[in-house]
Amino acid sequence: MLAIAAASPALWEKFCVLLGRDGWLADDRFVDNGSRILHADELEAEVEAVLATDSTDAWLERLRVAGIPAGRINTVRGAFLEAAELGLDPVDVLDDGAGEFRSVRSPIRMSATPPTVRRRPPTNDQHGVEVRAELDS
Repeated sequence: MLAIAAASPALWEKFCVLLGRDGWLADDRFVDNGSRILHADELEAEVEAVLATDSTDAWLERLRVAGIPAGRINTVRGAFLEAAELGLDPVDVLDDGAGEFRSVRSPIRMSATPPTVRRRPPTNDQHGVEVRAELDS
């Protein structure tokens, strides 16, 4: 499954040409973004029929070469595997003496102040007494 971002006129034209559906450019149902939204079910069915003719990887490569933003829609596991394959290191590991704790790494990367995991999240109801006391006051 793919997410494809071809909403602008220029990207829509590239997309139609790439899929071999130049006729969509003059089709009243798809002539502009508003029309495509109104006829989204029809457009989705037609796009899916074309995309079904080849693999997701093949279409991703064609879309990339054409300059059309697109990406694979992954499961959580698939997203982590793909990020790791791309060298994005998606997991932070904290070992604070109480055992290893793994969390999703921040997607924000700053060279001078990189985000880090400094402590574990609270346990269930760890701060419950304090929170309830504050709410009662």
